[in-house]
Amino acid sequence: MGGKINRQGYAAADFTRPEDCTGCAACAETCPDVCIRVWR
Repeated sequence: MGGKINRQGYAAADFTRPEDCTGCAACAETCPDVCIRVWR
């Protein structure tokens, strides 16, 4: 997860290295706004 904190106080997912994405969906699972979807 990223180091930035959103207005709700959560660490936001930060997609800085897309080549390292494994499709694990950890970012989607931890997103408090439920706005991330992961496709393989």
